[in-house]
Amino acid sequence: MDEAELEDWHDYEVASRREIVSLLRQIGEHNQLIRLLIRGEADVCVTSILAVDPDTDTVILDRSINREQN
Repeated sequence: MDEAELEDWHDYEVASRREIVSLLRQIGEHNQLIRLLIRGEADVCVTSILAVDPDTDTVILDRSINREQN
């Protein structure tokens, strides 16, 4: 990433709860893979969003193939 991209990161920031829920649902519905950072960036796994429940503020993710990460 160059400096111009780093300065404009806020252009991609999403603050609206409704928009966040919508984006998470779209990612799940399209079966897009996401990178999950565990313990900062010390550990990483690829997962997917299985469900989003805004009433309980819950996002259900697929489990990792690595037992220790789960």
